[in-house]
Amino acid sequence: MKLIDLHFNIYSSTLNTTVIEHIICLNKYVNVVIEIIEDDIIYNEDEFIRNLDILSKYGVKLAIDDFGCGFNNESRLYKYKFDFIKIDRSLTSLIDVDIEKYKLIKRIKKLSDEMGTTIIAEGVETIEQAKLLKGLDINRYQGFLYYKALPLEIITELQW
Repeated sequence: MKLIDLHFNIYSSTLNTTVIEHIICLNKYVNVVIEIIEDDIIYNEDEFIRNLDILSKYGVKLAIDDFGCGFNNESRLYKYKFDFIKIDRSLTSLIDVDIEKYKLIKRIKKLSDEMGTTIIAEGVETIEQAKLLKGLDINRYQGFLYYKALPLEIITELQW
């Protein structure tokens, strides 16, 4: 049983045969989640979809990163088979003070449920933000409330 999810951002243009083989190999040891970053312009959609299908066949998951800003919008949700929608911190960091951001996240959650994807809220920094997200049945968070970003050398020393 793999205990760790390893998320990393990637541009579609870097998904060549060698990178795909490395990702598949790594996925044998941890749950790899490829995050398509917000400003990724996908030039060859057929090749990109083929690469995603290969990765999916080997259990690699796919996330749309920074959803709600840049190119990562609703139309991408329908084109590709995402397992996760990562809501951009520009939305979640204001959920406790901006009712419009709250309503937007609520709509994204409904869309996610309809599509069978899981939401990850980025930028959660306060207990109040976490409570509001929990109230929307969003149960996966990322942000300084839980851990600050760390260099790899320190992560490998943590006691899991």
